[in-house]
Amino acid sequence: MPEKSRRELGLEMAHEVYAVDLGLDKVDDDYQALCIDHLFGDIWQREALGIRDRRMITIGVVASEGLGDVVELQFYSALERGEMTPEQVSETVIHLTEYLGWPRSVAVYKAALAAVAKHEGTDPKPFGH
Repeated sequence: MPEKSRRELGLEMAHEVYAVDLGLDKVDDDYQALCIDHLFGDIWQREALGIRDRRMITIGVVASEGLGDVVELQFYSALERGEMTPEQVSETVIHLTEYLGWPRSVAVYKAALAAVAKHEGTDPKPFGH
């Protein structure tokens, strides 16, 4: 059986990482190709860290950048993939708040609530209720 290309490995990993279809199978430019080939075909493939470990690092970074939509996607994918429970998502938000500061953590909190609600098929509700 022939060895898989970086693109094939990258697409498989991206599908494993994300619980939604990001449309990466229809890549038509060099920027997106680089993301798939390098980020998912090389970096996410490395064995020293698992997907959950890499996801937690990613959540910390995108949270620090205030990227609530990406935080929501990461939390939702972690929930759907069984990597985190709603309680762990809540605890992650609480932990990040101390490092991000309250103003920046609001976007993370809202993203977490939305991800848990989408995962559970409910309306967003505050943690602990």
